[in-house]
Order: sequence, then C-alpha cells, then structure tokens
Amino acid sequence: MLKNLWSKYNQPNDSKYKWFHEGVRATSSGVTLNARTGKALDIEGKGLTALSKALAESCLLAQNPQLDLLLQPKIEDAITKTLMREWGTRSYEFSLEKVMANSQSLDKNQKLIRAHFYFGNGNTTQGQDSLQHIKCYAEWGGARKVLEFILNELRDNNGKIQSIS
Repeated sequence: MLKNLWSKYNQPNDSKYKWFHEGVRATSSGVTLNARTGKALDIEGKGLTALSKALAESCLLAQNPQLDLLLQPKIEDAITKTLMREWGTRSYEFSLEKVMANSQSLDKNQKLIRAHFYFGNGNTTQGQDSLQHIKCYAEWGGARKVLEFILNELRDNNGKIQSIS
C-alpha cells in the first residue's frame, strides 16, 4: 500500500502534491538509522529529506565536481527509497498535501494524510518492538480521515476495493 502511494504521489518535481518524509527508523547490516524531522514539521530540507540530499550531493561531487542539479533529485529519491524499502524499515512517517492553485504558502495546501506506519522488527530479530499499526494525527483528521484516504486509494474505477499485494 505504502509503495503504491509513494509511486503515485512522491515524484520529483510534481507540482500537484507535496510529500514530506517526517521520519524513518530502520536497521540493517549492523547499522540503526533513526532520522526525524524536528518540531518544524512542514519545512523542506529537514530530517530524512536533508539526509538524502546530503548523501546525493556527496555522491555527485565524488563523481564530478560540477554538481549535476538535474540528476540530484533522482539520486535523492533513490537513496530515500533504499532507506525505506531495503534497509529493514521498522517505522516510517510521512505527510501528503495537495498543492492548491495560486498558493505560495504550505499552510494553504490541502492536508490529505499524515501517518506513522509501524512495521515491527520483521524477521531479523526475535519479537517485535511495536505492534504493526498506523499512528494518526488529530490535527490532520485523525484515524477516520486516514482510513477514508486509504480506502479511496484502494478503490478501482468501479468503486470496488482492490486487494493489497
């Protein structure tokens, strides 16, 4: 489900939607990562986004001192996807906003969803450190709004709910 949302809404240079990586907690190859956006939650360039950007810049500078600004967003996205999909993710938090026409300010965007997905430890260790669940935020409409958003995303063109693969 999260993978489908990511593919649909989290595209570099998408002007219709704004996806914010609020935080990730992951463990792989003896390394534990806990990257969180600070209290200023809706500011770009913080938390996981800042980490991915710094790693992408480092990779590009190592390859070529002339930083390729066109390639950088793709590398940032690839790094974030690696951290999310292949690094033993235990939890991930994001928010998604629809950019309103003629809006210069993030606070004027339509808040679609903000949720913290907990995946537990997976198969890497005995037991889980958390229940597999979704934490919802009241200021974003709470559990009901998250459920409605997810159900709408699962509906096909005929309004029937598709299975999650």
